[in-house]
Amino acid sequence: MLTKPTEPELRALAQLKAPGMIGIVELLRRELASTDKVLRDTHDEVSLRQLQGRAKLLEEFLSTVDSSTETLEKLSRPKERGFV
Repeated sequence: MLTKPTEPELRALAQLKAPGMIGIVELLRRELASTDKVLRDTHDEVSLRQLQGRAKLLEEFLSTVDSSTETLEKLSRPKERGFV
């Protein structure tokens, strides 16, 4: 599991969704698809575990990129204070 990104890291991840950077995200999505295909055809236990770890990291990274803008918006909202 990825560690919780800091606000500057979230800003950097959000920039990966910019038009000039989207190619990097697409490259990682293709890598995930390729890893998934190899994973389905692998019978070796060690390779299977390595590929599972690789796929999990790619999935989590891409998910964090996808949600980075929304997470930044939540962080920028003023915190609500409850009544005592």
